Amino acid sequence: PLYPIIHDSLLRTWPLTLSDMSTRSRWATASRYPLTETIQHCVLKQAKRKGIYASDIVSDQLCDDILHRISPHLCRNSPVDILDLWPGPGLWSSKVNDFLRPRRHVLVEPDLVAYGPILKPIVDSKSCYEMISMNIYSTENWDEVFKKNFPEQGPSNRQEVGVLPRNDTLLVLARPPMSPSKKDHYTPGRWWSMFLRDCMRQTGLHKYGSVRVLASLPSPEMSSVLPRSVTDRKRPALLAESLSLHLLELASPYTSEPWTTWKRWESITDSRKRATERAEAQNIYTPPGREPAPLTLAPRVPPPFESANPIPYTPRISTVGDDVSPEATAVRKRSNIALNQLKQENQRAYTREYFAKKQLEIDALTQTLSHAAANPAESPERLQALDDQIAALQSTYSSEFSDVHFSVSRYYDRTIDDSRTVFQSNKSDDSMLIWERRPFEPLRIDARELFPLQVPRSVVYFEADPNSAIMQKLDSLPSDKRDEIFGLFDALSSVFGTGNTMSLAELAKSLFPSWSSNDVVKAIPSLARFVAKRLKPGSGPIPLQDGASDPTLSYQDNLKYDLGDTRVRCLPTSVIWDILFEYQENSPSISKTQFTRLLGGTLTSSSAGDHLTPFKRLN
Repeated sequence: PLYPIIHDSLLRTWPLTLSDMSTRSRWATASRYPLTETIQHCVLKQAKRKGIYASDIVSDQLCDDILHRISPHLCRNSPVDILDLWPGPGLWSSKVNDFLRPRRHVLVEPDLVAYGPILKPIVDSKSCYEMISMNIYSTENWDEVFKKNFPEQGPSNRQEVGVLPRNDTLLVLARPPMSPSKKDHYTPGRWWSMFLRDCMRQTGLHKYGSVRVLASLPSPEMSSVLPRSVTDRKRPALLAESLSLHLLELASPYTSEPWTTWKRWESITDSRKRATERAEAQNIYTPPGREPAPLTLAPRVPPPFESANPIPYTPRISTVGDDVSPEATAVRKRSNIALNQLKQENQRAYTREYFAKKQLEIDALTQTLSHAAANPAESPERLQALDDQIAALQSTYSSEFSDVHFSVSRYYDRTIDDSRTVFQSNKSDDSMLIWERRPFEPLRIDARELFPLQVPRSVVYFEADPNSAIMQKLDSLPSDKRDEIFGLFDALSSVFGTGNTMSLAELAKSLFPSWSSNDVVKAIPSLARFVAKRLKPGSGPIPLQDGASDPTLSYQDNLKYDLGDTRVRCLPTSVIWDILFEYQENSPSISKTQFTRLLGGTLTSSSAGDHLTPFKRLN
């Protein structure tokens, strides 16, 4: 399926044009990649019957480039076993096998009718291979697979190197397909979430210690697995932020993604520049042709079509809708539509940028107030002057925003949240988004290197941190309390999503109904950095008890806190866990279902455990 926004800069690197995608069969083979003919011959009829919802790597060179990039993380332990989930036609599997020379390599392919004939020669080529078929999505207990297919796997493989044991003797390869129906909610992103959840709880495949995974995931799922914007943070991202030592996107087709619509040009280019600097510092090699797709600015509106009062041009990523070239606007009527759309998008970009800068100005002044309020050398008059400035800026902001039509201010909240995240980080090096801290840019995948066509996928690598700060806190809890807070985390993480703008004030009202905003921040000081602050009337400076503490990260008695200005999705995972720890300590024990209802949500039958409840026939 096509994405709603496709950047023209990306189309130059993704060789299939829009007309190609609409007219050319995605099953068209390429002589350069002989495997495409084999896949077409063995899989196409099966695909027509029930659908094939996954593409596969058909380029040997792409496999080699990815393995070279990730080799420092793979070449660690010998012997190693490989559990290969959804191997498909097996090129990637055989390449990894040749690279690591594993003790055992078990291919678990649910669809042997389609892929069995292609995989059989691979399995017969080496004694380490074994092929089985099972429904991976519905498998929760892997004990039988370990016992039968991996006899060497056991408690002796656990490496007690931290609070989270590690098992480097097992590597998981995975290529989860997209769901064949919109009614099927078990997406690759949900499988990834379950994999990380099992890692946190040391169950499933992580029974003998956390295992590494090298996965090929559909590109649309990457927004939840490794989000580029705080707006896209969901449960998979929160789990990864809690657990990961390494979460690396190794290769990407650089297809279009909606987040570029609202994220500021300056933030995107600075992030790329910083990733390039990190790669150069580590001498990470990028083969020619694998560089990231270039970014292209959206054009300005031509003078004859500008408004009577033209707005200043704001740089933003170009999209296909911004193309006003003669070729794209051959019909005059179509040309006018394209120009009007360009004018509207440029106006929206300016509006989002304008209010984001206003909000950052308020945030910077709030930080100044916080420092001044803890400085005994400051006078009460100076504090009051700072507070008056904040009040004036907030009033101006509210007044100006009330005059903006909602269609023009679309996505402004997303731009503000992303801008605040950048403002609170040091050159993205300590950003809560793992993507912003990436050590390199993903290798670029050519469209023809995946087959069938038009089904882009990315390759990611995950490795857990044995000394995760969050896992250290969880490790100090009794097992029953730990299980309880896991359920609370599952429930609270459902609040996160693209369309959910729940404020911290709304969350606090549900969890701590009798507490004031100051009570909440006093109990959870890690919130102080992310909430709005004003001076308490008549207050002067009060130094912190610990003079070495940063006032912006501490509770201050002379300030009044406002939780309504912060959306929950902007909070780092460590702060989310702090909220849950505080709730658990001060509230009666409740079930995951009760906690979900407290937040105004519901559970799927799978999350509620309906599939575990036996039913008795009445007749």
